Amino acid sequence: ERFEAMGVTVLRAHARFTGRDRVEAGDAVIRARRFVVATGARPAIPPIPGLAETPHFTNEAIFDLTEKPGHVIVIGGGPIGLELAQAHARLGAKVSVIEAQDILAREDRELAEVVEAQLRREWVGFHPNAKVTAVSGEAGAVRITLAGAEEAGATIIEGTHLLIAAGRKPVLDDLGLDAAGIRHEATGIIVDPGLRTSNRR
Repeated sequence: ERFEAMGVTVLRAHARFTGRDRVEAGDAVIRARRFVVATGARPAIPPIPGLAETPHFTNEAIFDLTEKPGHVIVIGGGPIGLELAQAHARLGAKVSVIEAQDILAREDRELAEVVEAQLRREWVGFHPNAKVTAVSGEAGAVRITLAGAEEAGATIIEGTHLLIAAGRKPVLDDLGLDAAGIRHEATGIIVDPGLRTSNRR
């Protein structure tokens, strides 16, 4: 409503490129001198056996909880996973973080160790360099099966809530980027230093 009050036409429909200078959204065909692709990102859901059938949260849905979880299991030891792990620990929940690499693997090791040590003092449990081989359960009772780096035997972690914090992936579904001549790959749209795509429009 705010944008429409400013004179902006808002089309509530899926948009896709049908040419280098053309977008279709619902029944509308829009031609423009310039386009901005700003479709954002969504939580990445890893291909773990059983995950699709097991109730789980992402950082977008976890805030719908209205009662304190008993034991939150977080898959993902990056910034999003750790901030939500700390928040739930401070609210009184038991928290376990599972990470396939080191905790905060993309950060400077010395700094990551400071963060990890602080969270351990706040009673957050960690399972670094662990591989999740299966997920199962139902609302209020989830079960995670881990295999260590040396596959020395399975470890089972049981909790009440499962949070997937395995990063984010760009929303590029059915945008017609190839029809527009916009180069892209799994990690997103390829842009130059000025954030322009391979299509000058």
